[in-house]
Amino acid sequence: MDEFEDDDEVEIKRYEERVKKELSRSTTQVELLSGYLCFIKSHNVFIKTRLISNAYYPSDILNDEQLAVMKNFSEIIDMKLE
Repeated sequence: MDEFEDDDEVEIKRYEERVKKELSRSTTQVELLSGYLCFIKSHNVFIKTRLISNAYYPSDILNDEQLAVMKNFSEIIDMKLE
């Protein structure tokens, strides 16, 4: 991660610990997790890795049967990547 002169290592560690706790709780709001994911995906270090973020964006282009086929295909790919 990029470091700057005004970075406070103690505050950064506290923030990391807080995020870890939030990620481990089953009660953490989905919106908060989505915010973390957006932040991570927009960070320069993540962008430089050239990784692909898997996301579903609903549209009216595919019918229900086509969506089911695509979902099945996606699950197969996920299993092969594990």
